[in-house]
Amino acid sequence: MKTRQFAEFSAAVIHALPSDMSPEQAQKWINNQGALARTLRLALNGERSEFPVVVDYDKSLDDMIQAGNYDWVCEKITAENFPYDCEGKHGVRLEYHRFDRVVTGEEAFELLDMAGFRPATLPELLAFGAAFPEEQEKHEIVTLSSVATLCLYSELSERRLGLDELKNFNRPSHRRFLVVRKSGWEIFRDHPTAPLSQE
Repeated sequence: MKTRQFAEFSAAVIHALPSDMSPEQAQKWINNQGALARTLRLALNGERSEFPVVVDYDKSLDDMIQAGNYDWVCEKITAENFPYDCEGKHGVRLEYHRFDRVVTGEEAFELLDMAGFRPATLPELLAFGAAFPEEQEKHEIVTLSSVATLCLYSELSERRLGLDELKNFNRPSHRRFLVVRKSGWEIFRDHPTAPLSQE
């Protein structure tokens, strides 16, 4: 990028920054400029892909898993270990998020929260796997629960649904993290001092 174009681009980015961000949230970004740089890079380079899905919570977890036609499923992924209490069908737009360094599970939660995202839930991950089965053949797709790492991946030409303990989460940047953009209410719930979006 040439100097003049970079200056114009920088001015455009500054102009587009939200003026209603709370002082507390702004200070978080000031204190973690590495996370800010990664978030801007991901957003501006167009590396994050979107995947609209419909999650049918009236299905049992076993039915959700069967809809994905996996060749292998970790036996610990059960309704007892991962209960949910939603009902009906809910549309959600899932996105990829990539970290440009190895992060721990705790760091992943924090960085996603700062960027306005949350990890996809297990039902959302399963809806994604059923709707876009070819994606896990391209790269490993992971998300987090409060106790475990859940992942879609391929091994020996088999599509697999796996699980690992959260303490073992340590994901290189080439793996895709499945996330959902938080609504204005979710952001307010998690950060009561932050203003609700008017969009």
